[in-house]
Amino acid sequence: MSVNGGIMLFGLGAPKAGTSWLHGYLARHPEVFVPPLKEMHFFNAVDEGPQARLAKILEKRRAVVKRIAKHGAAEVSLSDLDDVKALIEDGTDAAYLDFMRSRSGGRKVMADITPAYGLLSLERLKAMQAMGESRFIYLMRDPVSRLWSHVRMNAVRKLRKTGKGDIQHECRSILDNVLSGKLPRLQARSDYASVLKKLLTLEPARVLIAFYEDLFTNKTVQRICDFLEIAMKPADFATRVNEGRAAIPLAAADRARAAQYLKPQYAAVQAQMGRLPEAWKQNAGEA
Repeated sequence: MSVNGGIMLFGLGAPKAGTSWLHGYLARHPEVFVPPLKEMHFFNAVDEGPQARLAKILEKRRAVVKRIAKHGAAEVSLSDLDDVKALIEDGTDAAYLDFMRSRSGGRKVMADITPAYGLLSLERLKAMQAMGESRFIYLMRDPVSRLWSHVRMNAVRKLRKTGKGDIQHECRSILDNVLSGKLPRLQARSDYASVLKKLLTLEPARVLIAFYEDLFTNKTVQRICDFLEIAMKPADFATRVNEGRAAIPLAAADRARAAQYLKPQYAAVQAQMGRLPEAWKQNAGEA
């Protein structure tokens, strides 16, 4: 199955490693189409069972209805949400490609940046690779820093829902649960070793792996644009998207515990990439 006249880009994550910034850069690029939802979650919804994803689509639709009623505007249209709902209910690769092609306006690249795709099976990734001119981008951030950012994000979300609690206490509780093996889904997002093993099974020319710590430079943006065969456009390096609550510090003892827990990830990246960024080396030294 081919993507007629276009490159299909899949952004696999890792979460909290610059994927939102990359999405924003590509969304502003005249040669790139991004779908109406920032993260489509199509393939993982189909593989894991669409019920949860459909429920989230309906929840988002209700929120959009409320915003339109109150303010007269929303970042995504009701029609878009209905179309994505129908797409997930169909669940076929052919429907997905038709969805992307019919909205791309003939642009050179169609980009689906969904970090959760990093959890997909190798068989699914190979099927995505077979979608014509497909490409994969995987961004990695220092494992301890990425985990702490993810913990902070989850803590903020939980407190917003409950309307009460202490953010520092909630962060510590989530981190403890990760390190004790009680949050397998969040743990999986830190498993660079498994994602790299799958990606390195794919055709090398279709895969670009980069470090978050190198992302905000013209050199890396040029590398991404060359990989996608598009012209490089000016990038905003000053703005970080979803940066999180940087004011919530990670205690030294917790940093050491997290580094030890993530020791296999530092080792796997060193083995596969041949180097670690400078920003990784302090935490890697504690692992």
